[in-house]
Amino acid sequence: AICSPGFLGGLSVPTELIRVDLDFVMPAFRDRMLDVLAACRARGADYYWTSGTRFWAEQHQLRMLWLSGAGGKAAPAGYSAHQYGLAGDLTFDASPAAGLQPRWDAADYDILGEESTRAGLVWGASFQDRLHVQWPGYVTGAELAPLRAVWQATTGDNLARLKACWAYV
Repeated sequence: AICSPGFLGGLSVPTELIRVDLDFVMPAFRDRMLDVLAACRARGADYYWTSGTRFWAEQHQLRMLWLSGAGGKAAPAGYSAHQYGLAGDLTFDASPAAGLQPRWDAADYDILGEESTRAGLVWGASFQDRLHVQWPGYVTGAELAPLRAVWQATTGDNLARLKACWAYV
């Protein structure tokens, strides 16, 4: 199956590269990320979108793992763009013919950085997270503060709260 073409020249991306629930990703960010994945594939680099929206408890758990030395760097709950459907982590596939064969060499993420930057997104290399891409303007804790306030002021399920945050963005 193919995700629909986006704004980068009508490129398409195979759905097997998507390992996140796109319903919980801000639509404008989702579309740009799909375009980035397609542009990377056109350049011979497959990236799987392996982490998308994280809710508060999951983000807190990741933070606790990091603080204990058992996990990767993670922001406190409420201070990650992942929590608002505005960020994604990707995994480079070293052998597309064999299915996902992750490779973590820093240089393997250069194409991702070039294409995400070209698409107007923020690449995480500037804060030592080369696998990470996110929506611009909501990178720091201070920039995310209004979204924390919207989330906390909104009632309903997680999707209703996300949609309120997206309306703010």
